Amino acid sequence: MDFVSIDFETANNRPSSACSVGLAIVSNGEIVDNPVWLIRPKPLEFLYWNTKIHSIDEQKVLQKPLMRELWPELYLYLNNQTLVAHSASFDMKVLTETLLYQNISLPNYRFACSLKIARRVWPFLPKHGLKQVADFLGYDFVHHDAREDAFISASIVLEAAKALKVNSITELYNRISCSFTETHKIKKRK
Repeated sequence: MDFVSIDFETANNRPSSACSVGLAIVSNGEIVDNPVWLIRPKPLEFLYWNTKIHSIDEQKVLQKPLMRELWPELYLYLNNQTLVAHSASFDMKVLTETLLYQNISLPNYRFACSLKIARRVWPFLPKHGLKQVADFLGYDFVHHDAREDAFISASIVLEAAKALKVNSITELYNRISCSFTETHKIKKRK
């Protein structure tokens, strides 16, 4: 099983305000890398509530790269991949809007959602938020840390694959009757 789990934190309520991105790289069914980057959003505007949630503020990102400066490195991880996120619509929107805002072309990818997977594989759980599913699976983590959230999202997919005895994310998604969102299906802003 190969895929890349991704998680963003944002500086404010605009989806183009990515201030951190974490990845969990899964190869042959194992998490082999778990990098994280701070990003200087453009414009540099943080809302109190966002900072309260993830503890990232203007001072922490002043010397960090803009997305367009970080993009050559991130692109190598994301292009032609299956990306996974918990509540994927949020992270897909942040990725899309941040790239488009900075005039960066979208890479080729397809997106899967570990929240949908958790709901289908463990329907008996009262809630399927990242923390609730992580607690159920026995994982301890720091929520709203992009690296740790990406790691947990990847772990949920791997645990679901074990539970259903499947060997690929495509097989997993087929088994739970879900479909991927592909880059060409994303509505671009005008």
